[in-house]
Amino acid sequence: MPRLLSKYPVDSRCDDRKRHALCWNVKMRNSPDFDKVWKKMCTPDFEYINEAEAITRIPSIPNLREEWGQVSNAMYEAALETMRETFLSDDTMKFVSPEREKKWGISCGDNGLDCRHAFFGRSGGWLVLTHFMGMDIDTEMVELPEVGYEMHLLVDNYRLPYLYAMIEEISDMVSHRDEELVYQLAFNMRYNMSETVPE
Repeated sequence: MPRLLSKYPVDSRCDDRKRHALCWNVKMRNSPDFDKVWKKMCTPDFEYINEAEAITRIPSIPNLREEWGQVSNAMYEAALETMRETFLSDDTMKFVSPEREKKWGISCGDNGLDCRHAFFGRSGGWLVLTHFMGMDIDTEMVELPEVGYEMHLLVDNYRLPYLYAMIEEISDMVSHRDEELVYQLAFNMRYNMSETVPE
C-alpha cells in the first residue's frame, strides 16, 4: 500500500500550534479582480450566452464596475464563508463522486459518510478532517517517528478505502478552490448587484 501523504496534497500539521493528522492548506491570497469575475459571469452558467449578450443586457458596465469596487470585499468574505459552509454545515462533503465510489469499491449511501471537518489556524487557513467513520482522527492516528502518518497501519481495512476516497475528494475540492471562489463571486455579481439582477 503506498504511503498516502506522498500521493495526495495532504499535510500533517497546521499553524494553530497543534499538529493534525490530516489537514489541507486552504489559504486564499487575493480576491480575483473585476475582469476575471466578469468573464466568468458572462457564461451560460449565469444566463448569458456570451460577453456580447451581457454587454447588451446590462444597463451600465461603468456603474457595475464602480459598484463592484464598493462591495467586492464584502462579497469576497461572503464567498469564502459559502465555501467553508460546504465543509461545515451542509452534506456536500459527506459524499464522494460516483467515480471515486467505483474506484474504491465503496458506497456513501443515502446519508453520506460519518465525517466532520473544521478550520484552524490564523484566519481559518487550514482545513482539518477531524472525525471519520467513528474515529477521532487526531487522537486515534498517532504519528510514527521518521515515517509520518502511514494510513494502512493506522486504519482498519474496512475504513481504509473510504478514507482514501474522502481524502481524494477533499484534495480535489481544495485544488480547485480558486475556480470555486471565482464562481461564487460571479454568482454574487450576477444576482446581487443592482446593474445585473434579473428583472
